[in-house]
Amino acid sequence: MLKKRFTSLFLALAMVLGLSGQAFAAEVVETESSNTAADTLYIDGTNYTYEHDYSRDKRTITISNDKNSDIDVIIYDLGSSYLYLNGEIIGTVSSTINVPVGYYSSQADDGWEVLSSDSHKITWAEGTGTAAVLGALAVVLPSLGPVGIAEAIGMGALATLAASSSGGTLDLEISMFHVPPMPPTYRYVWTFTASTGDVYGPYSYMYA
Repeated sequence: MLKKRFTSLFLALAMVLGLSGQAFAAEVVETESSNTAADTLYIDGTNYTYEHDYSRDKRTITISNDKNSDIDVIIYDLGSSYLYLNGEIIGTVSSTINVPVGYYSSQADDGWEVLSSDSHKITWAEGTGTAAVLGALAVVLPSLGPVGIAEAIGMGALATLAASSSGGTLDLEISMFHVPPMPPTYRYVWTFTASTGDVYGPYSYMYA
């Protein structure tokens, strides 16, 4: 129940802390299904549309653009942990769960309680383009979506990731602050450490 709430809340673009100065335009368009949506990103003179469809066992992002008929399809098979680009394996996702979802830690000094904390090792093949790298991150972070990730990291940094690294480690933490009778506030913090050692983040979202 809580996981579904995260998904529906994150698909609506939340406030981003630490925005990059890189310029790009983004438009979010949601369909009727809470698990299916489309985002449009303007990158280097081209509009890229990310259509994402997530299920319990598989997450799919289809990337098209307004310059040509090229279409990239990224699939994250949760059962095998493989990442596919146009039917070929471009990487793997391995996760280490530090705090199981649903476990409430002792209340921290600032009042936040950790709901979940985990790490994901993500790899991609050399020469994978910027748009596909963004898709690979977004398919592992489905609640943020391509727009949220692009706004946080910045398009320049994403281009650097695609050109100079072969993946990295994504660390996530979800916390809750609750003072009855007010509704809970949730905080989502993530950091990406590239294979080059460069660290992007931490980036934080808060939502109620």
